[in-house]
Amino acid sequence: MRRSVAFTALMFMASLAACHAPAPEVGPLSEEDVAAIEDTMDQHVEPVVADCDGQTPVKRSQFSEYILDESVGMNGGFEHTQCGLPVNWIVYSPSTIPTGNYELIFDKADFKEGKQSLKFLVHECSATGGWHSPGFTNEYPAIPGEPYLISFWVKNEGCEYVVRIGGVDATTGQYETLDSSKDTTESWKLIEYEFTIPQKYEIIRFEVSIRSPGSLWIDDIKVERLEYESRG
Repeated sequence: MRRSVAFTALMFMASLAACHAPAPEVGPLSEEDVAAIEDTMDQHVEPVVADCDGQTPVKRSQFSEYILDESVGMNGGFEHTQCGLPVNWIVYSPSTIPTGNYELIFDKADFKEGKQSLKFLVHECSATGGWHSPGFTNEYPAIPGEPYLISFWVKNEGCEYVVRIGGVDATTGQYETLDSSKDTTESWKLIEYEFTIPQKYEIIRFEVSIRSPGSLWIDDIKVERLEYESRG
């Protein structure tokens, strides 16, 4: 029998920024893997801090930007937003992706949890994925060898997209695909996936990448560590 343990969504980027990155492993990598590794490395470089309203600090690096507020937790339902960004998510935003054109919308008319969902309205974009394309990600502390349950709701109109989960460190990662599609769905679809953290990693990374124009909605993201109870 299994039960889930509430996953504390501590923002991990601040502590990682002070770490020294080990030498990267050499091996055959796809463009998607290279983009993911480059973005992970980017999170270990101290970002520039700007603001959009004279009060809210927006941490912006070469490839992404984010707003940190530890008081709101993971924010998997995207209820907390500031300066046009979902709080506590690293966003490959319209301001940072090298090519493409898209709008980040908090949709109050179409959602599965709370009062709104996160919608990407993509007019044009790169098909490479990672920080080259519209999307978002985050990293959290994890226990090597332990199982985690990842769940979220998604709805799609025309986009080709990939949602991945992985164990990562400063320069390498081992990913699995949670959901990948280019089919239009008329209703929301629930995705649930059990992922065991590889033994060499202590960080779990969730990432959404959109690779073609269209509209994509996502809501109610959860990452929970599973505990299996022995039967008597």
